Amino acid sequence: MRYHSDVTGPRRFDLLGRGLGAEETREIASALGLGALIVYPTDTLYAIGCCALDGPCVSRLRAAKGREEDKPFPVIATDLAQARSLTSRWPEVA
Repeated sequence: MRYHSDVTGPRRFDLLGRGLGAEETREIASALGLGALIVYPTDTLYAIGCCALDGPCVSRLRAAKGREEDKPFPVIATDLAQARSLTSRWPEVA
């Protein structure tokens, strides 16, 4: 749990009407890089997530959500190349 040693507590960003600024975006990216779990809004509800490339963080996310080991998480990728790099197989129809 690397993140907790660098943070005094949860950090909340107000997204209503203005979105995130550059400094806030850097702070969130840094927190993700340090292994933080984040809660973020979607179009219908809130989601909890982390950096998909951080195994221990994904394990903490799985425990926090009570998600079974055989049920994969959705992953948000920057582009098609990154999405393909994160998979063990890529169907032709994709």
